Amino acid sequence: MGRFEELLKSLGDLHLGDQCRNLLEKLGHRMHPRRQDEAVGLVAGEADRMAVSRDFQFAGGVIGQYHKDWIPAFAGMTLDAPGKISYRGLMSTPIGADSELKPFLQYHLIPQLFFFTVGFPKGSFVSIDVTDQCNLRCQHCYFFEQEQEGLLDADGWEARLLELKQQSKFLHSATWVGGEPLLRKGVIERCKKHFLHNLIVTNGTTPLPDWPDVYFHVSIDGNEEAHEKMRRQKGLYSLMKKNCNRPDLHVTGTMCITSINIDTIEEVLEDWRPILKGMMFDFYTPIEGLDDNLWPGWERRDAVLDQLIRLKKEKYGDFIAMPERVLELMKSQYSKKVTDNCIFEKKGYSLTTTGEIKEKCMLGPKADCDRCGCVVPFYLHYRTEKPTILQLTRDEIQKRWTHLKSEFAALTPQR
Repeated sequence: MGRFEELLKSLGDLHLGDQCRNLLEKLGHRMHPRRQDEAVGLVAGEADRMAVSRDFQFAGGVIGQYHKDWIPAFAGMTLDAPGKISYRGLMSTPIGADSELKPFLQYHLIPQLFFFTVGFPKGSFVSIDVTDQCNLRCQHCYFFEQEQEGLLDADGWEARLLELKQQSKFLHSATWVGGEPLLRKGVIERCKKHFLHNLIVTNGTTPLPDWPDVYFHVSIDGNEEAHEKMRRQKGLYSLMKKNCNRPDLHVTGTMCITSINIDTIEEVLEDWRPILKGMMFDFYTPIEGLDDNLWPGWERRDAVLDQLIRLKKEKYGDFIAMPERVLELMKSQYSKKVTDNCIFEKKGYSLTTTGEIKEKCMLGPKADCDRCGCVVPFYLHYRTEKPTILQLTRDEIQKRWTHLKSEFAALTPQR
């Protein structure tokens, strides 16, 4: 059974609308296998762009250049009014841009279909060491254990990134790191337009620029005492809170769990909940040349992951901005299987400050991959697990059915 036939069989009990079923049938039965891969990849590559433009006629036209039978699959989706899309055959009520439910085809089915059938293409994402400068010297920082051999200017970075995009047509996602990337705001501002998704990892000591189209991840290394011990500087915690209190921007906290801050997790969640959109967690990855005692060990790591799963279920919900399955995958029983087949290392680019490709990943050649604590490989693995994809699709359809029933109930006259 081929990939598309497998998908059709697995999704047969989900009761998708006619347009969705037709789309799946066309994928499975009307295309040459090579065209299937190209078309599915193209749709996924355009998904984020459609989120901005909401122009499905454009999407249908782009897909149509791969196969004319795709165009009818989009015929039932039209732009009725600004910010409001009708999904005939998918949903009986339009879902606006500010609704709690995002458009099903664009935000769920197309990306999940892509990950189910193809996974991540080579060159899907890039990590960019945009600077060799930082205003801190943290105990656990991998960056200054790597050799820095110079720095590209803005022209050099733009040329290098455009070169990579020519090589990899699916390169739509960039993570800006360093050093402290916001020390080179000019370079990022010039080059971020070349990506649909930009994420900046910052220490939060620099005021955040007014970039609502960018995701900021601010590093938080425990409560105030632990954070300032790890960062070797007093007064940082209050400064970070001031700079990151930006409800107009996408600001998420990221806590790297070490033996120093491992007992401060719930305090951090309480402290930052009024300020941030969410919190993410990963673990210190041992680096040759750094203090190995920062590694908490597998037993404590597993216990912390159980704690985070419990806190997510019982108290914090989506403020712990990680799927439960990702937390499960980081446990000792699964971790090595994931890191031995690291999707980022195989499918992404990690660039040095001169634009060269790093060995391994953004953590560099001295990282101990067997004890990797970085969340990235576990999240990427999660995005491509077929049982997970099917369960997410079932959950999404159930959520939409519940939403529709509540809307109909609200419209029913009370006796």
